[in-house]
Amino acid sequence: MIGEDWEVSTVGSPKEDVISSLLANIYLNAFDQEMKQRNHRLVRYVDDILILCSTKKPAQEALRIASQILEKDLKLTVN
Repeated sequence: MIGEDWEVSTVGSPKEDVISSLLANIYLNAFDQEMKQRNHRLVRYVDDILILCSTKKPAQEALRIASQILEKDLKLTVN
């Protein structure tokens, strides 16, 4: 959408589309496995990620590691 108007796009797949969620889950499986190998506990639904940590310091380290994997290895943007 641009303002209040719909504009046709040939890039990407609609977020509501079932295939979009499926492809995101397949692509992010590498992230899940890498975090699991590093003993991080996480919950992920498509692109919403929750990393469980006991205190602030491990949470900051988990964020650093997750951002590195997502941005450098998987070429994604972390908001």
